[in-house]
Amino acid sequence: QPNCEVSFFYHSFGDNVGKLEFQIMGQHFNRFADKILDGHSNDAWIAGSVNVGVVNIARVVFRGTIGSAYDGDIAIDDVAFHNCGLKYLCNTTTETSCETEPKCINKTNICDFQPQCKDGTDEANCGTCDFEGPGTCGWSTNHPGVWKKMAGAQDYYGPGYDHSLGTGEGHYMIAESNWWHYADDNHTVEEISTPVFATTGKRCRIRFYYAADLGVNGTMTVTVKNDAGSFVS
Repeated sequence: QPNCEVSFFYHSFGDNVGKLEFQIMGQHFNRFADKILDGHSNDAWIAGSVNVGVVNIARVVFRGTIGSAYDGDIAIDDVAFHNCGLKYLCNTTTETSCETEPKCINKTNICDFQPQCKDGTDEANCGTCDFEGPGTCGWSTNHPGVWKKMAGAQDYYGPGYDHSLGTGEGHYMIAESNWWHYADDNHTVEEISTPVFATTGKRCRIRFYYAADLGVNGTMTVTVKNDAGSFVS
């Protein structure tokens, strides 16, 4: 953004202090925005700031040049970004970013039931759901459109109210009878499944509420599969 600014405090003291520079490195450019100091300053923390302006896919670098002797130091602290609208960039092969904080986490930490993001986004679409918000919390189906999120007041054939709110405005997932889809009246297996979980503890349990009018030869089962789709239990 045009008013993007980086603020910080720096400390340099001694006869062998070199220089401290602030650099912006982009995909196709390197830009030295400011020379912060050249040589030593007083034995104190000094406030500094640099206007970054508008850049696309870049990183900020503090570049320190130190002397050859022991009597000299350069230090920085309390770095902060202001009015930048930053989106944190992660290694997309192995990492993902938290939604509202500048933090990258390993993809193996997603759905491990231990939030690594303060906002909980790494555990937000892992199956725990009352189906009242947008989306379906990571649940997916083998035949899209058969399992549907519905409100009781919308569904003529299903329950007239949900369990969470107990009203016709409450939502649930429903797989309705498929007689209008198949002329030969064959029964089909309609699955709805969670995303792949990380390793769980021995006492891990799933709790749910269901309502069913299974008709002739209809069944409902709960199974556990590994990430290759093979049955575990």
